[in-house]
Amino acid sequence: QVSEMLQLKDITPLQGTPAYLRGVSNLRNKVLPVIDLRMRLGIASQQHELQHLERELVKREQEHRNWLAGLERCVKEGRPFDGETNPHRCAFGRWYDAFQTQNTVLSHHLERFDTPHQTIHGIAQRCNALLDDGYTQEALTLIEKTRTQELNEMILLFEQTRQLIWETQREIAVELNLGDRLVACSVDSVEAVDRITSIQDQGASSAMGHTQITHIALSPVREELVSVVDAVEVCQW
Repeated sequence: QVSEMLQLKDITPLQGTPAYLRGVSNLRNKVLPVIDLRMRLGIASQQHELQHLERELVKREQEHRNWLAGLERCVKEGRPFDGETNPHRCAFGRWYDAFQTQNTVLSHHLERFDTPHQTIHGIAQRCNALLDDGYTQEALTLIEKTRTQELNEMILLFEQTRQLIWETQREIAVELNLGDRLVACSVDSVEAVDRITSIQDQGASSAMGHTQITHIALSPVREELVSVVDAVEVCQW
C-alpha cells in the first residue's frame, strides 16, 4: 500500500473535517488528502508539540532574566542570594540535560547554551562572597557584565532555537495506494523500510485501545517489535 515517501510541504486546510484530516497537499502534481497519523492514533500532533516547546523556551528565557534581576536586588539590599546556583537544577538545566532530538542541527545549536548558562549560575556564589567582604559595587559590576554578555548570549540562543525548531521541521508524507484512492499520512520520520512476514500478535488493537493498530510484529530490519497499522482504517473519515 505504500507508494512512496516525500517531504511534506504546504497543506491547505479543509472545512468541516475531523482534526486529524489536516487538509490537502500537492505531492508530485497529485492533490492528496493528508492524515495526521499522530492525531489519528490519539497522540498530540507534531505542531502541537513544537508549539509547546516554543512556549517552554520563552518561559526558561524569562526565568533567567528574573534570576539575574533577583540576584541584583539581593546585592543592593545587602542580603545573601538564595536562588538556584546549580545550572543543572534550574528548570532549564533539567530540561537541557534530559532533552534528546534526532535533529542534528538543533542538537548542535543547543550545545552552545552550556558555557553561558553555567557562567550565569556561577556568579551567584561570587556575588555572595563579594557582598560578605563589603564589595557591593564590584558585585553589581559583575552582574551587569553578565547581563550584557552571557545573558544576552542566552537570549539570542533562545530566539534562534525557537526559529530552528520550525525551520528544521521535516515531516514526511507517506503516500498510500488504497486501490480506489490515494491518501498521504504525515509522519515525523522514516526509520526503515520493512516487509513484514512474521506476525507475532493479533490482539494489538484491544490491548492498545486502537482499532487502527491490528498487529504486533517483528521488524526484520530493526530486529524489534513494531505496531502494524491498518492503512484503510487509518484513512477513514
